[in-house]
Amino acid sequence: MLLAFYTSNLLTHRGAADDSGSMAGALFDKTLRELVHRIIPLATRLNENGVKLRFINFNGDANMDAIKEDQVDAILNGISPCGGTMIGAALDRKVVQPLITNLGVVASLNPMLVTIITDGEV
Repeated sequence: MLLAFYTSNLLTHRGAADDSGSMAGALFDKTLRELVHRIIPLATRLNENGVKLRFINFNGDANMDAIKEDQVDAILNGISPCGGTMIGAALDRKVVQPLITNLGVVASLNPMLVTIITDGEV
C-alpha cells in the first residue's frame, strides 16, 4: 500500500465533501458521515494534526483545518445539503487558491492527498 510509505506529518490531507441537494437524506446523513468517520482516522495516521475539511456549498468551513474524528458528527449536524455539485469550482476556491495564496508563507510544502466524497450527480 502506497500510503504505508508516508510517516506522520509528511502528508497534508484535505477532505472535500459533497453537500449538494442530491446528497440530502441518507446519502448525507448515513453514507457521507460513515465515510468521513472512516477517512479521518486514516488521515490522522499520516498527519496527526487532523484533516482540513471543506464542503462544496457550505461557506462556514474556512476554519475546519484540524478536524479529528470526535468532531465529525457535530460538524455534519450543522450542515444541510443544498445547491448544485460544482466540484471543480469548489476545489479551486477552497483548496487550490488558498494553497497558492499561502505559498509565500509556507516554509515547506508537503505532498497533498485530496479525498472527494460525492454521489457524482450534477
